[in-house]
Amino acid sequence: MIILDTHVLIWMTQDSDQIGQKTRDLIDAALANDELLVSAISFWEIVMFKHRKQVEIAMPLSAWRNSLLKAGVREIPICGEVGLLAVDLNGITPDPADRMIAASAILQSATMVTADDDILAWTGKLKSHDARL
Repeated sequence: MIILDTHVLIWMTQDSDQIGQKTRDLIDAALANDELLVSAISFWEIVMFKHRKQVEIAMPLSAWRNSLLKAGVREIPICGEVGLLAVDLNGITPDPADRMIAASAILQSATMVTADDDILAWTGKLKSHDARL
């Protein structure tokens, strides 16, 4: 099971060369095995990025999200347990969305795929994978 950080989800859909081959293979295998997760908070975060003109997505975001879900990406909700754990992830990152994605990964026993150096360096319970590999 893997969960994509928001920027990796964007890179994946834009076929970015920032994703390494090992990560592409990992994503393809997870998708084929119904083990590719994305946190619901990532869709909120992408809307915020788009409003701030930090990301360009050609289609309406609801259609983009639906196409990902139809392709087999599994959206996982943000629940109270995720929120409570996210608060307790001391030292991981101050970004609340990243904390919720990390908490979701821990609770799902999933590996978080990210290029965020702070998350990759964190020594807590989170299993992580550098998306650039």
